[in-house]
Amino acid sequence: MGFQQPRLSPVVKILLILNVAVFVLQHAFSQFGDIPVELFFGFSPNLFFSGYVWQVVTYSFLHGNMWHILFNLFALYMFGNQLEGRWGGKNFLKYYLVCAVGGAILQTVIWAAASQLSASSAGAILGGRPTIGASGAVYGLMLAFGILYSNALLYVFGVLPVRAKNLVIGLICYELLSAVFFSSSGVAHLFHLGGMLAGYILLKVKGPNLTGGSGGFGKKRFGRKGGMSREEVRQRLRIVGNPQDDIKEGDKGLPITWN
Repeated sequence: MGFQQPRLSPVVKILLILNVAVFVLQHAFSQFGDIPVELFFGFSPNLFFSGYVWQVVTYSFLHGNMWHILFNLFALYMFGNQLEGRWGGKNFLKYYLVCAVGGAILQTVIWAAASQLSASSAGAILGGRPTIGASGAVYGLMLAFGILYSNALLYVFGVLPVRAKNLVIGLICYELLSAVFFSSSGVAHLFHLGGMLAGYILLKVKGPNLTGGSGGFGKKRFGRKGGMSREEVRQRLRIVGNPQDDIKEGDKGLPITWN
């Protein structure tokens, strides 16, 4: 039942610092400068196709409040260190950004389909409301951990033991159901699914170590170069749930979606 703290890896450290710095600046500009940061740097398909192309990456560094950023950075810390240790910093950063972009792509695809089928409010919300948060990339990291270290034992809320592969399956089912039945909840479930899908595709194409060898990432790889030993896989990690509070407003009351 012990807790073993992961060693902080270089790229994860940079991402943690960058996210915190952007969070402070984001809310400082909102509080003192009357600048709608989420509108310019959060992702929305309408603005992206109007020339705000940077949003496909910048949205993932913005967060709604302290609980929002704490969950995402905690998950980045817990899962990212293990994956960067296996892949190396360059490949880890590439995977992280691909998952972030993948979340935005899936949101855009669903928005485009909804807009073609009908001029519904759902299409307007998906296309016009900016989305912020690193959860698309973080969910991609959780997917990779669940695939590569499927039997690693995690503790949800620090109490409930669950295998990594079962956690990932549960997350996918939850996000699919939530995207269909709770799309107006203010949480970007499509970004979560998009991040996981992009991560899966990258692993399938590049292989478990992202070195170019495709497929085979479902096999056990204990003791191999770049992998974890049996003892390391037994590390007990404790993760917390994502608070789903209902306050989903950005600068000056602008409606936003949390991811």
